[in-house]
Parts: sequence; C-alpha cells; structure tokens
Amino acid sequence: MTIRKLLLLLVLAVWLPAVLGFALLTHYTYRQQVLGKQHDLERLGQALASSVERELDRRLVVATTLGGSPALQTGDLAAFHREATLIARQTGGWIAVADGPDLVLNTLVPYTAGYRRARSAQSPPLRQQPEVFFTPTEGETGLPTVVALAPDLYFSPARYNVAANFKPAAIQELLNAATFPPSGNAAVIDRQQVIVARSRDPQKWIGQRAGEQVRRLAAAGRPTVVETTTLDGVPSLTYVSAPNRYGWNVVIAMPRATLAATAQTLTQQAILASAALLGIGLVFALLIARRVARPMTALRRAAQQLGRQQLPKRVVSGVLEFDAVGSALLDAGERAQQAHATLQRQVAEAVRQTEAAHRELMESQKMEAIGRLTGGIAHDFNNLLQTIIVGLQVLQRDPANHRHERTVSASQRAVTKAAELVRQMLSFGRQQAPSPQAVSVLALVNQSLQLITRAVGAQVRFRTHVPADVPAVHADPTQLELAILNLVFNARDAVQQGGHIVLTARAASDSETATLPPGRFVCITVSDDGAGMDAATGLRAFEPYFTTKAVGAGSGLGLAQVRSFAQQAGGDVRLQSSPGVGTTVELYLPVAPRAADAAPGTTTATPSGAAPTGKSSPPPLSLVPTGLRIAMVEDDALVSSVVVPALQHKGHHVTLFETADAARQALQTVTGDFDVLFSDVVVPGSMSGLDLVKWAAVHRPELARAIATGYTPEAIPQNVVVLSKPYDIDQAELLLVNTVRQQAARG
Repeated sequence: MTIRKLLLLLVLAVWLPAVLGFALLTHYTYRQQVLGKQHDLERLGQALASSVERELDRRLVVATTLGGSPALQTGDLAAFHREATLIARQTGGWIAVADGPDLVLNTLVPYTAGYRRARSAQSPPLRQQPEVFFTPTEGETGLPTVVALAPDLYFSPARYNVAANFKPAAIQELLNAATFPPSGNAAVIDRQQVIVARSRDPQKWIGQRAGEQVRRLAAAGRPTVVETTTLDGVPSLTYVSAPNRYGWNVVIAMPRATLAATAQTLTQQAILASAALLGIGLVFALLIARRVARPMTALRRAAQQLGRQQLPKRVVSGVLEFDAVGSALLDAGERAQQAHATLQRQVAEAVRQTEAAHRELMESQKMEAIGRLTGGIAHDFNNLLQTIIVGLQVLQRDPANHRHERTVSASQRAVTKAAELVRQMLSFGRQQAPSPQAVSVLALVNQSLQLITRAVGAQVRFRTHVPADVPAVHADPTQLELAILNLVFNARDAVQQGGHIVLTARAASDSETATLPPGRFVCITVSDDGAGMDAATGLRAFEPYFTTKAVGAGSGLGLAQVRSFAQQAGGDVRLQSSPGVGTTVELYLPVAPRAADAAPGTTTATPSGAAPTGKSSPPPLSLVPTGLRIAMVEDDALVSSVVVPALQHKGHHVTLFETADAARQALQTVTGDFDVLFSDVVVPGSMSGLDLVKWAAVHRPELARAIATGYTPEAIPQNVVVLSKPYDIDQAELLLVNTVRQQAARG
C-alpha cells in the first residue's frame, strides 16, 4: 500500500467521525425543530380554542340575557320581538323562541299575533340548562347554524327556550384570522365531532363528521399531538385540544411534508459541510504525499542497490525519519558486505553440524536397536541362568558332591555375576518399564561400585561418600543406576589424567527444594574438577543430542536421560559449572514414603512391579512350612526341570502348566486344590502371566498370587508380588510362603 493511500485512509479516518457527528447534530436539530413545531401547534391550538370558547360564551350570554327579558316573562311577545330584533342586528344572527314543540317567535320574520310553527326535527327538546350546539339544518335559512340555547329564568320548569342563532361563518372568521404553518389546516368540531368550521375547503367539510382517529382523540378528553391523516388524505402532525365547556375541540394539522422539507434542508447542509471537510482533507493529503514521494523514491533506489549487494547512497531529504532510514540502509550495506564472507563460513559449519547430527541420529538408532536386541534375549538368558543356579543349589546340597563344593560355589558366583551383567545391559538398553519403589542409595552405589571403578579407570581418582542414614528414595532402581552412571561417565570424560570425581548423597534442605513439590528429598551429587562449561553451554547441557565432546565420543543423551528420569520421579536436576574449575550436578529425588522399612544395602522383592536389585538371605529351614500346593506356570522346560523337583524336594506339591490358558482352565474347574499361583510373565497362549494373575484376583480371590520374570516390557501393577530371575530356590520358597501368609491374613 502506497503512502498516498495511507494518507487518504488517514483523511477518511478523520472525516468519517466528523460525518457521524454532523449526522447526529442534524438528527438532534431535526428533533428539536419537531418538538418546536409541536409546541407551536399546542400554543396555536390553545389560543384558537380560547377564541372559540369566548365566541360561544358571547352568544350564550345573548340568549341567557334575552331569556330573562320582562317582556318574555309577561308574555308580551311583540315587545320581546322588537327587543330581540334590535339585539340580533347588533350581534349578528337571529333570535328564536320555542314554546315546547312549537316555534312562537323568530326575528327573521315580522311578528304576527298567533304566530306558531312546529319546530324542525333537528331542534332539541326543551332545555333546563344553557347550551350551545351546532345543527346543519336549523333556522329559517336552511343553512348550518350554531345555536346558543337558554331557558327563561323565571318559570320552573322553563316554559320558553331562547335560541341565539348564528352562522358558522362567525367561527370560520376566527380560523381565517389565525396564522397557521405553511399548508397547515385547522378545524373546530362540536360535541358530536361534527365539523363546525375548517380553514381548508369549509364548504366541503362543514357539517361532516371528523375522521375516526380525531374523534377517538377528542373523546379522550386531553390535549394530544399525534401523527394522523386528514380528511384530505394528507399525512400530518395533528394537535387535538381538550374539549371546552361546551364539549367543542380545536384540531390543527401540519403536513409531514413540511417537516420532511426541514429535514431535507438540514441534511443538505450536513452533506455540504462534510463534502467541504473531505475536500480540504484530500487537498492536504495530496500535498503531503507529493512532499513524501521524492524521498521515498530515493529510499527505494537505495534498497534496490542494497539488494544487489551494492553500497547505497546516503538519502538527504530534510525529513528526519527518511534520513534515518537512509542512514540505516547505508549501515546495512556495509554490514552486509562484512556478513557475506561470514555467511559462507557459517554455511560450511552448518553442513558439518548437519552431518554430525546425522551421525548422532544413526548412533541413537543403533543404541535403540541394541536396547531392543538386549531386551529380546534377556528373557531366554535369564531362564538359562535360572536353570543353572537352581541346579547348582541342588548339587551343593547333595552330600556326595562335597568334594566339588569349591567348584559349585565358583559356578554360583559366576551365575550371579552373569545375572548382574544382564541387569546392567537392560539398564543401558532402557528396556525395563519404570517401576518406582523404595531404593537404598547406599546399596545401589555399593553394588554398582565395581562397574563404575572399572569404567572410570585408574588414571582418575574416584571416591564416594554416602552415609548409612541417608533415606531411601522413591524411584525406579534401574533408571536411578543408569542416571548415576551417566553422571559419572560425563565427569570421567571431562577430567584429565589425575583428576578427581566425587559422588555424595545427603538429605536436601527445605530451601533447596522450595520450588519442588511438598515433601522430603535426597540430593545425589557428582562433582569433578575438569574443564567445566561456560554459561551458554550450561544452558544447553540437558538438550537431547547436544554434546561438547568430539565427534563419535558422545551421543548427547546422557544428561537428557538424567533430567527425564528426575522429572518423572517427581524431582529435579541442577548443574553448576565454570570453565577451568569443574562441574557439579545435583540430582534431587523424593524420599520413599516407607523409607524406614528399606534396610540399607538391600531392596527386597515387594509388590512394586520391579525386579529386586539385591539378594535376600534365606530363612532358617525350620521356619519354612512345607506342603504348599503350588500351581506353577512355566513354559521353559529347562527352568521347570530344576525348579519343580527342587520345590518338591522341600516338601511342596507342584502342578506344572506350560500355558496360562491351561492354568486358567484348571483353576476354573478345580476349587481348593491350590494355595498359591506362581507364574512366569512371558508365556505362550492368549494370556500372559500378568493376565492370569489379574484373572485370578477376580475369580479366585482366596488364592495367593506371585510372578517371576527375567524380563518384561510391561508395566507391572503395584499390588503384584514379583520375583526376579534368576533366583535361588530358598528365595522363591520364602516369597511363596510369605505370599500365602499375607493372603490368609487378609481373609
């Protein structure tokens, strides 16, 4: 959009509110004029109504005065005729006297003794009170007449009625003398809403009834200004006065066209003012646009030169803003030339970074593949170890094999070492489902110490300080161990030969955990005196795939795993580092709800869904009851070939099922023949071991339940008792006995 258009829009933005203001002012002025016209109609109507009432009063006074004439009271009608004729000439009109149904005197004709005529049908009956009324055919003339009728004052009831008759022209003269609005119209109507006088076409409308709307307003008895249509068919603003003492009303109408002409005049004035304002604004906008066009053209040329990577000329226009933009374009051209060379270097660097990111992605995919492969073989490998360890236990307890005791013990230690190696492989492969439980930090560090020391190497001095009173944390033991290993390995890569790495654990203070959820926390710290990081690097240290190591030396996933694990466990991780000083990483984890129950140095097989990280000492044989009825589900023939005889040798009754489906069918048809269900997790068929345990909890709630697993990617529920493969037969027996006892205690 050009500046000229913007200026035009600015003019319109100023002009439109002004037009709206003119419109509102015009509307207000029109309303005020309408109200003024209404007030004029009211004042004119009230004045005209007063004039009509005075005229009627004058006629009624004549009739009332003659009604009290002595000649009329004595019956001297000839004398009364002379008197009435004189008064009639002075006031205009004529006098008539009625005696009951007969007219006995009329000043329009000479008096004759015995003059008597029947009154017309329109004549009113004998009245007791004075009255003024209009009758279209009253009187000798046969023309419309206004009659002021009064009874005599001396006879009761009245004998005569004296009528002071006059033509409506007297009322018409009052209308003709009044000043009405242009094209206005006025009328006088009597008690019966008959038109007595009218300013427009009186010959046509006198004696006709007023319009229905006017009659209704007159009958309402109060002054009103409304919009009506006159008898001529003219839409008008009409004023109807209140009835006077004789029930007569004055009606004044002003045509709507007169008001429309006023509105049109006001509108024209507003349009002219708006047009003048718009014209002035457009002239100024064009002048300013012309003033702005030249420097804008110069700026456009400068921008085009800048686009061609040429230095633009400085723009000097006298307008501060344009000159500032010209200077900015010149500076941008100078910087662009400097940045061009830098851009080429950055492109080359970006290509190298992209290649490095691709290599990191391939590395992470390779690690993921290794993890899946590790998880896939873990189950079968642990079953093999399970067969070996139970077989070695059987051999160890045979008195005939005492001469081979050292060999059997060494084999057992080798199997335990192999089981530990599998567990560490699963940790690195991240194939175990998160199973938070109470974990002793001291026990976890001690059991990983040999692996850590070997990985750190002899050139780096590594030491730990984990007091025995540090509370157990609530976390997944495998992921916790992996997080500690990642921190130690990062520290190892950062220090030089002869450097130091320190791993400590302590209870965190409330001030340290103020931003964490409520509760107690343990702080695990790994510090080194290596190269350290600057502030910018420290801010990105936890980003996935970000690494400061050489290409191929790191994946950038170690610290990302630590942060993900800490947040998932409900804690946090913090990093402090300075170049040349070293790095400290603090891992905050929540204290386990029942930390006091976890003995330092062990994590027992509890209903937590995770495999144990240590080994429990078997109880004395005298305390283990015999005769348990065990429904065992195990598809591996090698495992069942050694575990089943070992349990039977201890005095228990074992029924073996190779699938969970077969075990469920047996449990559905047989009731009370088993004390405990002991199943592997990964078994063939439509149900897994976990599915079978869940089914038994619903359909055989009295049956104790436990599972054994060498590896499973499934998340194990918290209320399921788990025994990790490989296990020794005493540990398995203790788990089954405790499970049966706990089930019996629950009833």
